[in-house]
Amino acid sequence: MSIKENISLIRERIEVARKKSPHPEKPVDIIAVSKFHDVSEIREAMAAGATVFGENRVQELIPKLDAFEGEGVPFHVIGHLQTNKVRQIVGRVAMIQSLDSLRLAQEIEKRAAAKEVIVPVLVQVNVAGEDQKYGLAPEEVKDFLEQFGDFPHLKCEGLMFIAPNLDNKDDLRPYFRDLYKMFLAYKNLGIPNVSMTHLSMGMSGDYEVAVEEGATMVRIGSAIFAKK
Repeated sequence: MSIKENISLIRERIEVARKKSPHPEKPVDIIAVSKFHDVSEIREAMAAGATVFGENRVQELIPKLDAFEGEGVPFHVIGHLQTNKVRQIVGRVAMIQSLDSLRLAQEIEKRAAAKEVIVPVLVQVNVAGEDQKYGLAPEEVKDFLEQFGDFPHLKCEGLMFIAPNLDNKDDLRPYFRDLYKMFLAYKNLGIPNVSMTHLSMGMSGDYEVAVEEGATMVRIGSAIFAKK
């Protein structure tokens, strides 16, 4: 199947899943994960209707930002971001989905203030408590969000989760549900610079389940770019 056919199929499956979700009226944004894929493949995905792209590593992201300079193509950082890489991408990416520590928030604020830009972010939550995954523990999230008043150049727009790789995707539902409950609970806290707008969870292998459980963003790579 071509990239165009893949995207079309994914959209159809998302629509089916969305009708089972807690808010069937809300559209779901597809983040096309373009890691390991070159500029020509990204352009092919754009021609097929992909509008937002996600990258895990800054060293791979920078050449793509350069290639699309001035074209307004939005890229999201979706992988762990080291503080020493922040200066390279602040003001150049549309969102950082992987904010996972106070130290990183402070560095993004510092670099964003210097450039006089506002950086949209999502707070990464390690709902499953996996040692090998980054992200805040669920019990740390509320206190972390309450510190956003100290970060006038950050705009927290929601939460992000990388699910465990389980064979039975239905076993992921409790994790997705827990994050959705957290997302709802923090919607109306009235914290400065915080608005719970986006819930980013679900990837190529589990996006349908994630959408059924309330995802508003899904990060899909192989299911888009694999040509079978």
